[in-house]
Amino acid sequence: MIRQLERERIEYALAAVRESDPDSVEAQYAAKYRTMLVTLPAMIRTCGLGQSLAHLQAEAADAAGEQRPPAHLVYDQIAGWLTSRRGIYQPDGASLLEQVRSGGFERSAQATDEAQALLAWMTKFADVFLPRAEGGPAQ
Repeated sequence: MIRQLERERIEYALAAVRESDPDSVEAQYAAKYRTMLVTLPAMIRTCGLGQSLAHLQAEAADAAGEQRPPAHLVYDQIAGWLTSRRGIYQPDGASLLEQVRSGGFERSAQATDEAQALLAWMTKFADVFLPRAEGGPAQ
């Protein structure tokens, strides 16, 4: 069961990172996306999942001129994993951020663990497939 979950997590993470492959998007976009993946796990550890999701939403709103800001993509990918794939939260209804905010401690802890595990794989794949931003984190 655990091996199957890890395999699903790896496949999801790889597909998610491939959405920002420099062959399909601008290199600058891919580098921003990679930087978010590298910095987000520390933010979740420091601030919590809810505040980190709120940060992604705020950053996506600040970049409203972009077609689909990297922060929006990362938020949607985490939301897809926690809702549709893992079923920790409901895919239909309130936003993931609202569900995290109003959910109980046990569910929030489970979601945080899952988000961190997913981001660990996404970061590994981003290191392999995506360019680094100039002066950005090396990981």
